Amino acid sequence: VFIAADLHLPTGEVLQRFDRGTPLDDTNAPGSPEQRPIAPASRPIAAARHGVQCGKLAMAAGCDDETILACLLHDVGLAVNRPDHGWWGAQLIEPYVSERISWAIRYHQALRYYPDPNVGYDYPEMYVKMFGENYQPPEYIAAAHREALAHRWYMTARHITMYDDYS
Repeated sequence: VFIAADLHLPTGEVLQRFDRGTPLDDTNAPGSPEQRPIAPASRPIAAARHGVQCGKLAMAAGCDDETILACLLHDVGLAVNRPDHGWWGAQLIEPYVSERISWAIRYHQALRYYPDPNVGYDYPEMYVKMFGENYQPPEYIAAAHREALAHRWYMTARHITMYDDYS
């Protein structure tokens, strides 16, 4: 959880401070809130590093701040429900972010199952290992994919999948 004092920081500074984070956001740590590392409360930093990694890749690729934020937050729904984490995550953050960010997080879940060679997104090898060579997602995922393809924010959601590095 980002502390309120961090909301004014440029995206790059937030990412750098988060990357220096400790296992917990210790509000008793010395220094002002601006000097303390950012880390999620009551959650190991290792679990949050994936979002930071995704955000850093998006930033390095030159994505705008909203896309970077979507990359940072894209897996927040895993805390609630793993299979439908995009839908749950979007609902959790909807009151606090733009409609574009919540839409992208909601639809990244569907887009990750479908390659898009036009933008350089291949079906992850990890999915072949997990689901098998000829896996077909459930119809509601296929329908969400079709809907997303025609949407004006398609590339924001697609960027999440492109920078969603599983290493």
